[in-house]
Amino acid sequence: MPTYNEDLSILRRTLTGCILQDYPPDRLHIYVCDDGARPAVEHLAEVMGVRYLSRKTRTDAKAGNLNAALAQTTSEFVVIFDADMVPKPKAVKTLVKPVLQNTPCAFSQAPQAFFNHDPFQHNLGLYEALPNEQDFFMRSLQAARAQVNALLFVGSNAAFRRQALEAIGGFPTGTITEDAATSVLLESQGWRGCFVPQVVAQGLAAESYQEFLHQRARWCRGNIQVFKQWNPLTLPGLSLMQRMIYLSGTLYWYFGMQKMIYLLAPLLYLDFDVRSLVAPTLWIVGLWLPAFLSQWMTFRRITRGSRTLWWSHVYEVVQAPVMAAAAFCETVGCKTQTFRVTEKNLTSDRPQVAWQSMAVFVVILAMTALGAIRRWHQMQMGAGPVGFLVLAAFWALYNAAAILTGVAVSVDWPRWRRTERFRVNYTTYGVYRHRVVPVRVVDLSEGGCAVTVSGDSSWSVNDSFQIFLNGVDVTGHIVQRADNQGDSVLLHVRWEALDDLAYQAVFRLTYAQTTGFSLQSDPKITSVFHGLRHRWHGTTRRPRYQQQSGQSPSMFG
Repeated sequence: MPTYNEDLSILRRTLTGCILQDYPPDRLHIYVCDDGARPAVEHLAEVMGVRYLSRKTRTDAKAGNLNAALAQTTSEFVVIFDADMVPKPKAVKTLVKPVLQNTPCAFSQAPQAFFNHDPFQHNLGLYEALPNEQDFFMRSLQAARAQVNALLFVGSNAAFRRQALEAIGGFPTGTITEDAATSVLLESQGWRGCFVPQVVAQGLAAESYQEFLHQRARWCRGNIQVFKQWNPLTLPGLSLMQRMIYLSGTLYWYFGMQKMIYLLAPLLYLDFDVRSLVAPTLWIVGLWLPAFLSQWMTFRRITRGSRTLWWSHVYEVVQAPVMAAAAFCETVGCKTQTFRVTEKNLTSDRPQVAWQSMAVFVVILAMTALGAIRRWHQMQMGAGPVGFLVLAAFWALYNAAAILTGVAVSVDWPRWRRTERFRVNYTTYGVYRHRVVPVRVVDLSEGGCAVTVSGDSSWSVNDSFQIFLNGVDVTGHIVQRADNQGDSVLLHVRWEALDDLAYQAVFRLTYAQTTGFSLQSDPKITSVFHGLRHRWHGTTRRPRYQQQSGQSPSMFG
């Protein structure tokens, strides 16, 4: 588990998942590879009974950290989980199996999945109505790439054969995305990558719009660096299909430049009379419409409903200004970027606006509005060709709809909780005022839980309440009560400090078996406008139980 500056609570969660693996204990060796050389992390590793590894210098970032760990270990297979990626109990067994059974297989790769909502889901209030932005690549495209041995290592949730890593000199350095370089070099030497379709671990997606953009810009620059250093078109050992896929994967990261041209082209005509296309209007429609329809049908066929062409357009428009700058700078070599870990586990109690990113969208929207007013006035005067004007207006409005979504995404709405809360339906019992009472747990997190109990007791806020989870006594205190319909009462309970046994009991009922959706979701939300309305009304006031308890929101699960 490589780590640099992640919070101890994140490390404890992931290490707990590692410790609870369904794997022969004598064959499982767990290492915390701390590039921050933090005494607190070393103490945590000692308390949890795992090995602690560090190094004197931090050269070559994550790749250097992993190579230093390889030099200090001897196991035949190496499994990697990022510090925020919490493995399921059968994760190691699932990842090692294809590498163990297939001699040419150098590594296995499972999809990255997340138990929190990304900025699109959270800021737009869409939750499960919108899949995670990475799902399409991690599940659909990776499975397709594996069929022609062009599978990408994505930095986590992977198992490696040490022999294969040693054959390429360890994890490649000289790039900020060592994962992409690793898979290219392995496959060029005849090794195979095996795709594992199961979700074996879940982690934290980037939680703020700015961190999301920073992460994507790093991936963009890193992939271009890999192409420049190990050009797949000339790298020996790759098939023609592999070369084309890796070329396509690199060219994709120039989408920001393409989208900026796409956004500005109709505005040049509306505002400055500069035509981007010089041809009869019917010719333009005759060329564009069949291409668009074929693209739409092909995309729908490939994604199988997991993503629409419209949302791909939105994702790329929202990233376009930052990605265009990143791709340009990396291509011409005008600026370097050092590796920086994406910040996770962010909390806030008020909306935060990414003004710099929003400013670009506001300027484009202003140009669209001014151009529309100008052209409307000219039409009233009977000037200008109508055909291309209609096309430019449709083009600009189509872009404007995506840009408005970008403006909405750039407003980071509050994230009250430091840990995600998961739906459960767990019947157990508890102890309240020395009496044993039946309890049904309806949601659960590292910070607390919500339970329904009988209403025949005088449940009081701040009273101690012991709840038994998997046979372990977990102690907390009541922070809020609410009377339900009938005779039941809903209690919100905040845990006291959890010892290892209590923490593992909570872990087994949440991260060990969760499907990745938290209580904040609302399956009734089906559109951006509905989601934003829900988001506005749902976060402009602090949850009532936090007001009553007088505690900071970050103290609650």
